[in-house]
Amino acid sequence: MELGLEKIEPTGEQEMADKSGEKSRREIFFRRVRSKFMAMAMAGFITLGSAGRIEANQIQFDKKGESAPEFVLEPAITQEKLHEFEEYLKKEEPESIEWLAEFETRLIEHIDRMSEKLLNLDPLEDKEAEEELDRSFSSRDSSLFRKKIYGQDHKVLEFFKSHPQELNEYQNMLKESMRKILLSAIMLDNSPAIRKKAISSSFPIIILKPHDVSEIRGVNGYIADKPFRIVMTPRVFLGHDGKINPAAYINFMVHEIIHTLRGHIDITSILHMLLNEGSVQNNTYEVIQFIQSSNPRLKNVLGYKLYDNFIIPAAIFDAIAKSHGSGDAVARWSAGLIDDDELIKDIREAAKGLGIDSKIADDLKNFGMRNGSQLVEEQLKFTASILSRLQNSGLTLPPDFIENILTRDRFIESNQRKQINKIIDSLDSFSE
Repeated sequence: MELGLEKIEPTGEQEMADKSGEKSRREIFFRRVRSKFMAMAMAGFITLGSAGRIEANQIQFDKKGESAPEFVLEPAITQEKLHEFEEYLKKEEPESIEWLAEFETRLIEHIDRMSEKLLNLDPLEDKEAEEELDRSFSSRDSSLFRKKIYGQDHKVLEFFKSHPQELNEYQNMLKESMRKILLSAIMLDNSPAIRKKAISSSFPIIILKPHDVSEIRGVNGYIADKPFRIVMTPRVFLGHDGKINPAAYINFMVHEIIHTLRGHIDITSILHMLLNEGSVQNNTYEVIQFIQSSNPRLKNVLGYKLYDNFIIPAAIFDAIAKSHGSGDAVARWSAGLIDDDELIKDIREAAKGLGIDSKIADDLKNFGMRNGSQLVEEQLKFTASILSRLQNSGLTLPPDFIENILTRDRFIESNQRKQINKIIDSLDSFSE
């Protein structure tokens, strides 16, 4: 899917040579923006862009006459692109294909072990986990809150003990799609540097805990290091309505698997929360949208307010960065291969090359220095401000831009529609 956008031609013969380079960079940027912005459309929010020389485009700019460019939503990952990317790796990076196969095998082994534990949990381990969690509650935590956590974890455990075939079905959905998940994720990051790092890294493990202190903060699963591992509680199988939902579990697993492919964790940095979690959530939506074509029970899960909100600015900055240099600055930074200063420098140079106000890079740096209080509200203000910078740089965003990205040609459930409307209303209020 090629970019359907032509920028206004430069005036003056002397400017033609200089402007042609800028035009090319802007076209690449717009290709990335459409690829990013549409992961939002895919079920939640936006998505990324290319792999090797394979474009994983999702949003397209269409230029008609002298009118401002418009966004055109298109499919993202396709089987053809994935096959082409895999053939590229087989030819150019056979070691990556070998590593990918081993990664898949190891993950499936851990998924099977996790299933076995879920169905045959040791009562003593459950009791010890409850006691540890009890010690972690504060005096402000109500007894109802405590009972809710314990009750939901036990609800899942008891359900699968009574319906083991349901668990097997969920796990088979995941395992049968594993190669596509892994291949799609590394295609979207489009980073030889990350693939090289991954080959020399240890494989992650999966740990199921009956209860975990993270649940007090509303976190049902997470990534941890030393050793690198995916930690999960039974509540990852619950949807927002509290019902057991295979989509919730598979969304969680895809999200955390993408983290493991990048192989780096930083949960203390606001900048990492914004860009790393935003881009990973973005990729998760894209991958789920692709693999659900073979299993309609799989759906993207909206409603993680903070993470979903992060997708918008993460996609914008990744799109800018992809127009400059190797194009994988955000992915390499997320993987710990470059630091904050290098990332900001790369985005600043990329913005200049695109004719976008380079202060947008300083906006990102300053946001990363916030203390984290009122993060949702601050993030929405930040998103509104960078959308304003893009508009002031000549990029036209139609009034229904966000809504179309999120909903056009997509199946949106009622609870997801509510979340989308909240985000649209919030961005509108901060933009006024």
